[in-house]
Amino acid sequence: ECNGPRPTENNGPRPTENNSPRPTENNSPRIREAEVNGVHPKVYPTPPILESFENIRVIGIDTARLFRPDPTKKLYHVYFELSDRPAPEWCQFFEVEREFPRHTMWRKAWIEGKYVVVHCEPGEVEAYHMIDIRQDVATSNSKYREHLKRDADTRAREIARGREEEEEVLRTLAKVKFD
Repeated sequence: ECNGPRPTENNGPRPTENNSPRPTENNSPRIREAEVNGVHPKVYPTPPILESFENIRVIGIDTARLFRPDPTKKLYHVYFELSDRPAPEWCQFFEVEREFPRHTMWRKAWIEGKYVVVHCEPGEVEAYHMIDIRQDVATSNSKYREHLKRDADTRAREIARGREEEEEVLRTLAKVKFD
């Protein structure tokens, strides 16, 4: 289960009558276009910000959460604590990294909140799984950062297209003559 922040929508509400934008669900700041010919501009929500994403790191093992699901086996659920709760997209990148075993001691791992849980023997953690988890977290960070960059580029193109269209409409309507 990965319950990270949800991405914002591409279109924000129009400003209220007093020209101030309505607050968003998450009260994030908004990008506001300049008013043209008395027409209220569109207000765009601030996207998940690439610059504010900090790499997620493995910061320890939570021994209080150590769990042995089958007392007849030496396998435990070992909880590697992460520096932050990852976003759902980050979790998807992590899951892809864990799909294919890279060595014979490969164990199942998944995200639970701000933990990576590995089903393994405690003696395997230092020799195998710590290395694997750090590598998979680093790769997931990189792929998530690329994802945010692509989203930001797409959003910027959509905003520019919307502005161009709106400006063209305003120019066309400004040409209308009244007596």
